[in-house]
Amino acid sequence: MKTFLVFIGLTSSLLAQAEAINLPSRIYGGELFHNEQRTGTACYVQINEVIPNLTKGKHCNNINAQMMFGLDDIGVHSREMEILLSSRRTNNDTEFKLPGTCGEVTGDVEKPWEIDRWGDDTTQLYNQVFAAQYKVNRHDNHYILIFSGATKTPTRAMIHRVTWLREDSYECRGLSPMK
Repeated sequence: MKTFLVFIGLTSSLLAQAEAINLPSRIYGGELFHNEQRTGTACYVQINEVIPNLTKGKHCNNINAQMMFGLDDIGVHSREMEILLSSRRTNNDTEFKLPGTCGEVTGDVEKPWEIDRWGDDTTQLYNQVFAAQYKVNRHDNHYILIFSGATKTPTRAMIHRVTWLREDSYECRGLSPMK
């Protein structure tokens, strides 16, 4: 019986973790921008897996995703490459002694300071930013996936490439679920 109760406790905590984001679809489509300029081409983000990251803190997650921006031909990023993005910790300087949390208060809350970001209720919490860094063709690529505070769904994805002489930003804006 005790083992069963521990299992139920762990399962309910994992379910609460998963509710910090909302994924009505695995694939999201948007419009590609290069260095703030509209390219007129479509881009996609595919969410393959959401993995709770309890070692980082409360309401923390990792996401395995593929960013399909059509950059294969120029060697910036391959659409087949799966990226492990990690949610950002949201503890501020006044909360440094508290355990870690990745829960951010949603934008529709009148008094955000009253929301317990360490509690089990994720109704008004979400993961706002996921990030990763990988080397691709000997250059640093920084990957960012941003979620909406209103819907808890992905709204923007970015690949920021840094080379010795140049920085390029590729953004997939206006992400919406593909049916």
